[in-house]
Amino acid sequence: EDPSHFSAYFAGGCVGQAQQFLAKDFFDLKNQVIDHILLGRPSDAYLKELLGDKDKTRVVLEVLLSWFRDLVYLRAGLAGEDLTHQDRVSDLNRLGKPYDLAQLYEIIVGIGQALKYLDENLNVKIVFYLLMEKIWVNTYKSV
Repeated sequence: EDPSHFSAYFAGGCVGQAQQFLAKDFFDLKNQVIDHILLGRPSDAYLKELLGDKDKTRVVLEVLLSWFRDLVYLRAGLAGEDLTHQDRVSDLNRLGKPYDLAQLYEIIVGIGQALKYLDENLNVKIVFYLLMEKIWVNTYKSV
């Protein structure tokens, strides 16, 4: 529930960058990504806006990566301070149920691939949409 915890995670422990994230309402953006992409199917316009901006695309992918990492942690019995999304534990528990570990790892690998495409200035859109299909197939089983 503390935005500074989430900002510190994304800043890699760098205090200055974490403060910048807090100033830019990064915590709200993180929750918007979860609400729009994981809790509901986003509109094409929303996805087009995100994928049209490399920085926003990176944020989305890193939020998703931290989300699915938290799901793996929950499966391993870890909780509390180990979770990045401490403020969304009930959503993690509910939305994580239909995934087995193999599916979680497959999604994490897909996010890594999308980040690699982004770093290499390749078209990340196709990889992103394929990744979203893997996520949405299981997400909508739990809703």
